[in-house]
Amino acid sequence: MSALCGPLDLGGGAPSWLPPDTMHAAKSAARGGGFVKVQRRRHERLESLHALEALRRDHGLCAPALLDSGVVDGGWWATYERVEGQAAQTASPAQQRALGAQLRRWHDHGATSSLRLDAPGALAVFLGTARARVPEVYPALAARLDAACRGQPMCAMHGDVAVTHNTLWQGDALTAIIDPGGVDVGPPMLDLAVALAMDLPRGGAVDPLLAGYGPDAVDRAALDAFLPLMLLRRLVDAVELKRTADARWLEARLQGDALLGATLGALFR
Repeated sequence: MSALCGPLDLGGGAPSWLPPDTMHAAKSAARGGGFVKVQRRRHERLESLHALEALRRDHGLCAPALLDSGVVDGGWWATYERVEGQAAQTASPAQQRALGAQLRRWHDHGATSSLRLDAPGALAVFLGTARARVPEVYPALAARLDAACRGQPMCAMHGDVAVTHNTLWQGDALTAIIDPGGVDVGPPMLDLAVALAMDLPRGGAVDPLLAGYGPDAVDRAALDAFLPLMLLRRLVDAVELKRTADARWLEARLQGDALLGATLGALFR
């Protein structure tokens, strides 16, 4: 664990994209075979990919091997081995337990030298879609997240993973975690809340994820504070992505939350 979470930057501009020519140059420069990933937004860091590779190599994290990487014309590129597996559309208990175990490994052993959630501009990266899509609600959502994060332990985190997102599977066997989020260091319970917010509408449950993670390391009070905020964030994403069934589930789950009405009003105005 790293130092406790300080105040979050409630301002900050929206994440910005690299020019298409820069992304094209990075992709053209990639070598080493395999799957090519290039930098798309300015906050994305090559160091995050090297930290993920260290977790895979040294601590057995389930991730594709990093084959090569480099920087060209202001953008980076990386090539990965191709891994067998498919994206999951629903979340089974066995899959949630497997993901929970991997997130515990990530939190216990990952590097904490990259972008922290309490760094300037980092909150706008983490809540990027909500900031752009529901600007009327963003200040209240950001303030609630700031209050929930303040004083929480910090660790390496993925920030954008669930059984049904940024993972590959062969049945209930996890074959790869991919695409770390833009914020690399934050409260561990926030990472679990992110996963639950995406998986609960797809048949997931709380207990299997926590069982895989290890109940001894779960702070239920912190998780309970983070989860409704991540459900609100996921509601914005679900509407934006036209995932109607997910959005309906999330709306029903969030009944009674103070920000639900304003969020729905902003989304459907």
